[in-house]
Amino acid sequence: MRSLGLVFALLVLSCNSSPTAPGGSVSDSGATTLVLQVGNSSQVNSDLRLSFAQVVEDSRCPASVTCVWQGNGAIRLDITSGSGTQSATLNTAGGNNFPRDASVAGYSFTLVELEPQRQTPDPVPAQQYRATIRVARVR
Repeated sequence: MRSLGLVFALLVLSCNSSPTAPGGSVSDSGATTLVLQVGNSSQVNSDLRLSFAQVVEDSRCPASVTCVWQGNGAIRLDITSGSGTQSATLNTAGGNNFPRDASVAGYSFTLVELEPQRQTPDPVPAQQYRATIRVARVR
């Protein structure tokens, strides 16, 4: 039954109206959503390159375990613009201590999702991680 729920959730997410692009562009009025695999990067526009550098933490509660806290997945992004390269850490938990977003070089970056969801307490192999990131100009 849990598998059926997962399939349904993936179908709903695939119907999202935000564009998912390996290298989209951010317009003045909108945003773009990118899906990056750990270790990969994408040229967002002529001034901006985004790299999913590493998974810093993955303490998210596995589906096979009952937890008292949801846990957190934290990733490090390397953001390269005309002013150089800066890093930002984004989290799945959200809130003051675990921000889902950061502003760097005139853009905001939001961690929409970190996949795969943990199913067991075993570590997820690094090459399997994919982060969905929303990028928008800061006004």
